[in-house]
Amino acid sequence: MHKAMLFVSIICLLGSCQSNQNKLNSVDNLTRWRNDKFGCLGFRNYNNTKLLSDSLKLSTLNNSEVVELLGEPDIRNKYENNETYMYYFDSICSQNKLVGSLDKCTLTISFLTNSKNTKISFPCN
Repeated sequence: MHKAMLFVSIICLLGSCQSNQNKLNSVDNLTRWRNDKFGCLGFRNYNNTKLLSDSLKLSTLNNSEVVELLGEPDIRNKYENNETYMYYFDSICSQNKLVGSLDKCTLTISFLTNSKNTKISFPCN
C-alpha cells in the first residue's frame, strides 16, 4: 500500500513539473515569437531562441513544419543544394525596424536538398 502511494506521488510530482522547454513550447509563447518580428520586442533573445530550437527539435523538421511553428522567416534564401531560413533575435531596433548598421543575430535553419539533415546555427554579426 505504501509503495503504491509513493509511486502515485512520484508520478504526480513529475507530471506537475514543467521544464523551461515545455513552457517555451506553449501556444502563447509561439505566438509571442511570431509577433516579435526581427526580435525588436525583446522576446526573441538568445535564451528563448535556443530553448525553442531544442524543445521543438527544429533540426528534425522540414521547411513547411518550421514555418507552421515559427511563422514566415525574416529572410529566406534558396540555393542550388539548400534553402536557408533566418529569424532575427537580440536585434537593435528603432520604431520596430532593424537598425541595419548594428549587430544582429539570427536563428539560421538550413534545409539540405534531398536530405533529412537540417542544420541549426545562431550566428551574430
